[in-house]
Amino acid sequence: MRETGKRRWAAPAVLGAAFLLAALCIPSFRHPKIYLTILKNGAYNGIMALGLLFVLLCGEIDLSVSAQLSFFGVLCAVLLKKGVPVLLAALIMLAAAVLVGFLVGAAVGRLRVNSVIATIALGVALEGLTYILADGMPVYNLPEQFTALASWKPLHLSQPTIAWFLLALFTALVLRQTYWGRFFCAVGRNPLAAERAGVPVARTKESAFALCSLYCGVCALVYTAQIGLAPLRDSSNAGVSVLAIAALGGVSFSGGRGRVVPVFCAALLLSGLSSAFIVLRVPSYYQNCIKGAIIFFAILTKIPGSKFCPP
Repeated sequence: MRETGKRRWAAPAVLGAAFLLAALCIPSFRHPKIYLTILKNGAYNGIMALGLLFVLLCGEIDLSVSAQLSFFGVLCAVLLKKGVPVLLAALIMLAAAVLVGFLVGAAVGRLRVNSVIATIALGVALEGLTYILADGMPVYNLPEQFTALASWKPLHLSQPTIAWFLLALFTALVLRQTYWGRFFCAVGRNPLAAERAGVPVARTKESAFALCSLYCGVCALVYTAQIGLAPLRDSSNAGVSVLAIAALGGVSFSGGRGRVVPVFCAALLLSGLSSAFIVLRVPSYYQNCIKGAIIFFAILTKIPGSKFCPP
C-alpha cells in the first residue's frame, strides 16, 4: 500500500480505536443508541467545520461562525413568526447567508483585508443585529410545521445527521471533482503563483466564504428546528469546537491542505469525547481546556521549523 493510502485510512482507524476503547471502559458505549446521539450532536459543529474547510484551504480563517449560527437562526425564526411559509423563510435565510459570506469574502479577496480582522468585525456586527432582530429576547413558539421537521427520522437518523452526511458528500465532490476544489488548494498553497497561472484568486476566496456562511445557515436551520427556538447567543462555544475539529482533522491553517474524511472523523471524535464526559460526570468547562490544547498542539505540529513538525 502506498503512503497516501495509509494516510487515507488513518483518521477512521483512530476513530474506531477510540470508540472501541470507550466501549471497553464505559458500559454506556456498548449500546447502539448512544452512537446515534453522538452523530446528532456532532452534526452541528461538523457541518460548520466542513464550511470552514473551504476557507482554511484558501489560507484564510473565519472566526465569526458562532455569531453567524445565532444570527441566521434568529433571522429564520423571525421570518417564521411573521407568517412567512417555512420553505420561503428557509430560502431567504440561506440566501442571506450566501450574501454575508460573499461580502466578507470580497473584503478579504479584493480589498485585501486581513481575514481575522474582517471576520471578528463581522461577528461583532452580527451579534448586534441578532439582538436588534429579536428585540433582546430568544424567539419562542415557532410554527408547528417547522418544528415538526425534527421528528422526521428515516432509518433512525436525525435531521442534522442526514444534512451532515449530504453536505460531507457534496464537499468531497466539490474538492475532488471540480476545478473550484483545485482552486481552493492552489490559492492556499501560493496565491501569487495561482494568480499568475490564471486562477481567479478573489472569486475563489469569495466563494469559499460564501460556502462557509451557507453551511452555517444550514446548521442554524436544523439546530433551530431541533430545539424549537432561536437563542441569541451560542452557549456551546461552537467557534472553539469548529477550530478544534479542523485542527484535529489535519487541516493546515496556512492553507492548501485538508480533506473531508479526517474532518468528519474529528467531529465524531470530539462529539464522542463530550458524550464520555457527560457519562463520567466531568464538569463541562474541562472540555474547553481540552479543545484549546488540541488546537494548540495540532497547529504546533504544522509550523515549519518547529521540532514537533516532521520534515
